[in-house]
Amino acid sequence: MSKCEECTEEYMPRIYPCNNCINDPLLTDHFEPVIEQSIPFLAVGNGELTEPVIGDYADCPHCNKKHKLNYAKDVATGKESKLLQFYNCDKTGKTYLYSLEGKKLK
Repeated sequence: MSKCEECTEEYMPRIYPCNNCINDPLLTDHFEPVIEQSIPFLAVGNGELTEPVIGDYADCPHCNKKHKLNYAKDVATGKESKLLQFYNCDKTGKTYLYSLEGKKLK
């Protein structure tokens, strides 16, 4: 919590102006909300994983070709992590998640 500079009420630091000042047009004329970039989020349950990955290539449903599988890098160590496997499709120009901990996604 922080003190509002205009009326000394407490408010959350990321929210400006405070609730008392929010309806005051003199204070809100120059108000621009903070736009934060979203963090990618993925939730996968055990029921969404299938058989283990065999080999180093994935069958792509978008172009019906095989693509080389890559491993994600651990941010802390910079080394490849076996946790996530993905491939890049030349036809769509996108990257697709293929497996988690060596098991294919449905």
